[in-house]
Amino acid sequence: MTAINLTHQLQYRIIVECSKGNAPVTIAGFMAEEQTEAMLCRHLSNLCLQSDGSFLCTQLLISKLMLQWQQSFKMNATQTLQLAASVEEQNVQSVCLYKTKESGTEQLINKIQF
Repeated sequence: MTAINLTHQLQYRIIVECSKGNAPVTIAGFMAEEQTEAMLCRHLSNLCLQSDGSFLCTQLLISKLMLQWQQSFKMNATQTLQLAASVEEQNVQSVCLYKTKESGTEQLINKIQF
């Protein structure tokens, strides 16, 4: 019988799409266990309900959420990426959660429209 590793960590990214048609911006990247995926999606959806739709507010909320996730899910890596000032003045169109599969391809897990 083969043992299954239940603590397999996968790479996730949170991407923000802005309303002015600029390229999507990666806000955060992290590693998490796949079994926490549904909870991550719920937390991200709740975060979007709290946002006023501006990029700066959404970025701040995501930064706070990343700190909570790092503590709650014992993530072994987290990163918040820096952004250009021109993006910070825009409104958010959607927030997306992507998962990188073992094959290296990315899969959209959750997309929250504003």
